[in-house]
Amino acid sequence: MRILILSILMSFGAAAGELIELTGLSDAPDPFSPAVAGQATITSRWHVMNVVPDVSNQSVDIRTVLRVITTVSAPGGTVVRTFTTQVSASRDASATGESQPVIEHTWNGKDADGNVVPDGQYAISVTGAIIQIVQNKQGGQGVRIQEIAKASVSGVASMLIDSTAPVISDVTPKDGVFINSPRPVISARLNDASSGIDFQTLDVLIDDVRVAVTASADGFTYTPLTNLPDGKHSIVVRVRDNAGNVGVAKQ
Repeated sequence: MRILILSILMSFGAAAGELIELTGLSDAPDPFSPAVAGQATITSRWHVMNVVPDVSNQSVDIRTVLRVITTVSAPGGTVVRTFTTQVSASRDASATGESQPVIEHTWNGKDADGNVVPDGQYAISVTGAIIQIVQNKQGGQGVRIQEIAKASVSGVASMLIDSTAPVISDVTPKDGVFINSPRPVISARLNDASSGIDFQTLDVLIDDVRVAVTASADGFTYTPLTNLPDGKHSIVVRVRDNAGNVGVAKQ
């Protein structure tokens, strides 16, 4: 029986260089704000080839799996999270010997200690290998794990973490000032140092009424189309960045 097992292992080893291929690696959303989106999904797509069927008889069980390890590393290179998944890489005796598994790992934007990671560009790397798990049912040898695809397949992507709200500054007219003009110029500067401003989300409200403004690269300027009545007036400026964080300024 040991000769039979050795023969099976040798047949795997002969095809090891052709067993796995990484065909895709993506992450979403990107940019990612943990407070807004809750979690991001890291997806890797694989092509598994030439894997023989699993073996199970009175003496031995041989199971073949695709093991995928996903790591998230901080801008300085420190690994903040690691995820591992194993899926079957075997096939039925009548099958073609090829499969295309999709592995999804979800990340909540926290490190292994449960702390939200700082803003920055994070590296996403995946490594896949074909693992053969051999369980001897006789002789008390227990479970033996053998990696048969020694040359692991890897891929790298990146994800921008942005948990900081946009900055709305230099809003005019300033709070509490007296203006002689019934159509005062209203303006503000908009800045987001990480994922950038999503100008489609810009809202400007005068006395709780939304007005149509056109923003430039660093802010906006608006003059009311009709005279404002004498008295107190309120201005609210609200905008999101490309990660969904909201900045608000009120005058």
